[in-house]
This record gives sequence, structure tokens and C-alpha cells, in this order.
Amino acid sequence: MISGRLRFTAAVTLALSCLFGIGVGLASAHAQYGGSTPAANSTVSAAPTTVQINYTQELSAIQISVTGPDGAEA
Repeated sequence: MISGRLRFTAAVTLALSCLFGIGVGLASAHAQYGGSTPAANSTVSAAPTTVQINYTQELSAIQISVTGPDGAEA
């Protein structure tokens, strides 16, 4: 027969596991920057013909700005 203390410890462990498992699922529900070419905050000698930005999930709406050497947005 399982003692009351062991049963309580098992219940608390299960509850905390569920709580932390749900928290991790919610925290990872947002797309994160995955990388880019050219790299973020890098300097290039000539204007690239393409810029590739990767995210960990598909995005439904995003706005990106490119800043030129004079500080003006392109």
C-alpha cells in the first residue's frame, strides 16, 4: 500500500510537471529570429541584390526596414 506522504509527493511532482510543461509550450509559441543573409548588424561593401531573413515559424505580418550608410531607410 502506498503511504500518504508518497502519494502527496507523486501528486505534487505530477502537478509541477504539467505546469512547467504548459509554460514551456506557451513560451515557445512565438516566432524568433533564426538568422539572415547578410548577417544581422553586419556591414556590406556593396548593396546586396537580395536579403534573406529566417524565422523559427511562419509569420503572418511583418515590417522590415533597411538602413543605408547615410542613416536613411531604403
